[in-house]
Amino acid sequence: MVAWYVHPGKKEEAMTDEDREVQKADPELRRKVLLGAVLATLVLVVGLIVLGQRFAELEILARESAYQASRQGLALARVLLMTIAGGAIVLGGVLGRLSWRTLRSGCYPPPGTRVINDTPVLRGARARRYGRSGLILSALVIAAGLWIPYSIHEVLDQLLQPGLKPTPVSPEELGLSG
Repeated sequence: MVAWYVHPGKKEEAMTDEDREVQKADPELRRKVLLGAVLATLVLVVGLIVLGQRFAELEILARESAYQASRQGLALARVLLMTIAGGAIVLGGVLGRLSWRTLRSGCYPPPGTRVINDTPVLRGARARRYGRSGLILSALVIAAGLWIPYSIHEVLDQLLQPGLKPTPVSPEELGLSG
């Protein structure tokens, strides 16, 4: 559903029809998004509580076997890093799809898109600029979401290699003695 909208920065007589077109909000979608956000927050809170308990267990295990605790900690880090990578891929994919549809239609939001807030409809060059920018951002989100967890995993894996022993360093060698 499209309605008329007066942009706050323009005088009504200087506005074109493009400036007045608005994609109306979908109240049902708004409720679903709000419910999803509440559920995601609950899952995050429960996940953080469980993670805190797991770290406490690893701390106790580290007193008995530092090597075993480091291996289990690395496994836990892998799960967390895969979760981050998966979330980035999903976010980048959704953004990329919206951006591609915007480029193809020359209209933002693309026809048939449901929105949670009243959204002014952009057409032509402005919509294409949104689409191109969204595709670039989508690619960056996916690349960062894959590269950052991979890099952290590689560093952790190298630090926790069997047989790798920390080298003691004196305060004088660090330049800390006064």
